[in-house]
Amino acid sequence: MSYLVLHKVDREEDQARYYALVWQPALTGGWVVERTWGRLSSRRRQQKADLVADAEIAQALAARHLRRRLQHGYQAVKGDRAGCLLVEGQAEARCG
Repeated sequence: MSYLVLHKVDREEDQARYYALVWQPALTGGWVVERTWGRLSSRRRQQKADLVADAEIAQALAARHLRRRLQHGYQAVKGDRAGCLLVEGQAEARCG
């Protein structure tokens, strides 16, 4: 299992959000890329999962989601080794 947690806090815009990415082998074969997001202060979450054929595709999909979140002002705050390596592959981004 690999994971990455991102936050976006902008007090002027009243934004305090999180976005979590997890990619791991699926029990039924293939890999699953799971995204979870919402407000930092809320227990309500939104979640979406995508099933893909292999680890390479899962990592590419996670990288695509990461690029999009970074473009929207999110910053990586926590991740495992694979998650942090994914962040380091993005321009001007750091992991936690």
